Amino acid sequence: MCTSRLFCAVLLVPLLTALGACGSKNSPADGPVRPDTRPAPGSDSRIAPGGASLRTPPRVVGSWCGGPDRGRWTYVFAADGQYVRRNAQGAGDSGLARFDGARMTLAVDGRPVASFTWSVAFEPSLGDDLLYIDSFSYVRGRCS
Repeated sequence: MCTSRLFCAVLLVPLLTALGACGSKNSPADGPVRPDTRPAPGSDSRIAPGGASLRTPPRVVGSWCGGPDRGRWTYVFAADGQYVRRNAQGAGDSGLARFDGARMTLAVDGRPVASFTWSVAFEPSLGDDLLYIDSFSYVRGRCS
């Protein structure tokens, strides 16, 4: 039996990927994953020029650990659009995350530094959501 979500995810994500369950942005059996772009409850829905939201979708708010096999990243998203991301060596950046449909753009000092596809899907075996950033899966929590 799994004793922690991160431990379970470390064991289950490679297995699910091998079986084809996590390897695609549109992997759920019930159809494509749609980004949750609703504003946080009780917040104003600020919109940036071009329609991108300056609010983080509610299911994305919090800390996430995951990424490619060659290196794990921790992403922390605040409801107001602020983010911090760090790898195991402590390198990373912080700034503003803009969500525009299925695209997330990270900006530092108003300058875009990265743009990714993203989605959130509930994973029954974990009993929680997985965040997908460019098809890499992330579980809730910080990487150790």
